[in-house]
Amino acid sequence: MKHSWRAIGAGALTALMVANCLPVTAMAQNVQQMAALAVVQDAGGFTIENGMLTAYTGDEKNVTIPDGVTVIGNGTDAVFSSAVESVIIPAGVTEIAANAFYGCTGLKGVTFAGDSQLTKIGQEAFYAVNQLQELAIPEGVTEIGTYAFAAMSALETITLPSTLATVCDGAWFGNLFARGTNGGAPEALTGVNIAEGNSNYISCDGAVYSADGKTLLYCPAQKSAIQWNGTVETIGSYAFNKSAMQTIALPDTLRTIDDYAFYSSKLTALSIPASVESIGKSAFFINMNLKSVAFTEGLKTIGDSAFSECGFSDGVVLEIPASVTSVGGSAFDCLGDMGAASIKVLGNTTELGGSFIPYYNSITVYGKNGSTAEQYVTAKKTEKGENCKLTFQTDGFVEPTGISLDRGAVTLSRTGSVQLIATLTPEGAQGAVAWSSSAPSGPPSAAPAL
Repeated sequence: MKHSWRAIGAGALTALMVANCLPVTAMAQNVQQMAALAVVQDAGGFTIENGMLTAYTGDEKNVTIPDGVTVIGNGTDAVFSSAVESVIIPAGVTEIAANAFYGCTGLKGVTFAGDSQLTKIGQEAFYAVNQLQELAIPEGVTEIGTYAFAAMSALETITLPSTLATVCDGAWFGNLFARGTNGGAPEALTGVNIAEGNSNYISCDGAVYSADGKTLLYCPAQKSAIQWNGTVETIGSYAFNKSAMQTIALPDTLRTIDDYAFYSSKLTALSIPASVESIGKSAFFINMNLKSVAFTEGLKTIGDSAFSECGFSDGVVLEIPASVTSVGGSAFDCLGDMGAASIKVLGNTTELGGSFIPYYNSITVYGKNGSTAEQYVTAKKTEKGENCKLTFQTDGFVEPTGISLDRGAVTLSRTGSVQLIATLTPEGAQGAVAWSSSAPSGPPSAAPAL
C-alpha cells in the first residue's frame, strides 16, 4: 500500500518563523520541537502520533499497518472498527496497547511480521474479538496484560512464545481469557500452547503448567478430557474453573488439590487417588452435577467448604478414610439436600469442622463408639434438639480383631517386589493396614491401624 503523508502544522511553523525573523539556530530548535509533536495523517485513514497508531478510519477490510508504527493504540481507545477483517502487523511494532483491538468483532485474522519486535500486549487488547479462531503470539513478547484475550468466543487455540515471562501481572493465568474466576468461561478454547524453551511455563495437551511441570495452572474450560503431564503433583487454584469435563481420571502422581481448583466445574463423579494428601478449601465449590465422591486411604486433610454446593444424589454414601486427620467446616454442606445420605468416618479422632455436614438433613453418620463422629452428632442433637435430623450408628462398622496375609513367607531380590493381600477379621471389618519389615532380610509383618 502506498501512502501520501501530510504533516499537520508544518506550514504554520514556517510562517511563524518568518514573521518573527527568528535566528537560524532558534528556527532549527523550534522545528525539532514541533516535529516531536507532529500528528501525521495518511490518505489511507491512519492517524499516527509519534509512531503511535491511534485510529484507523479507512474503508479497507484487510489492513496492513504502515511501517514506522511502533505502538498500536493509545491505551484507552480501540483503533479499529468491527468492519476490519484482517490485520498485518509490521516488524517495527513493539507494543499493542490496552484496548487496541477492543470490540473488533469482525476481525478473523492477525498476522505478525516474521521478524517481529513486539514485546508487550496490554490488557483487554483483543477483548471481544469474537470471530478469531486461532492466534499465535510471536517470539519476543515478554508481557501480556489481564483479560487480553477475554470474550473471544470463537478462539479455539492460542500459541504463546518461549519469551513470555509475565501474565496478568502475576495473577491467575486464566485471567488472560476470562474476566476473573466469576466471568464467563471461554466458549471455544481447548488449547493453550507454550513454545518450547519457556523458563516460566510449559504446556501439555493444551493445558498450562509451571516450568517444572509439577503444578497445573490452567486447563481450558472447553476441553473434554486431559492427558496429564507425567510429573504433576498439584492442581493449582482455579485450574479447572468452569470446566466442562464430566469425568476426570486424576493421576497417581498427584499430591495436592489447591483451593478452588475445580470451582464451578461440571464433574458428575470423582475418585480421589491414594497419592492425594490434601484437598483445599472450596476445591470443588459449586459442582452442582457432582453426585458422588470416592476417597482413598492416604488422604490427610479436606478443607473448609471443599465440597460445598455439590449435588450429592439421594442415597449417596461417602466414606472418609481413617488417614484423614481433619475435615473443614461446611465441607459437605449440601449432603442430604437431594434425599437421605450416609457418611462413614473411619478415623476415631478425625477433627470435624463446624457444620461439616448439615444437621437439618437426614444423614446417617457411621463411626466407632466414642469417636469424634459420635461426639459431633451428640453435640448437634443437644444444640439443635428436634431440628437435628442426624443419626449416629455403629451398625455395619466392624472393628478389626485380626489380620492375615495370603503368604507366610516370600523371598525377594534387592530390587524385587511382591504383592501381599491382607485380610481383616471378622468379615466386614474396616481399618487401615500399616506394613513394616521386621528385619532387612526377614518377613514383613502387618497390623491394622485402629
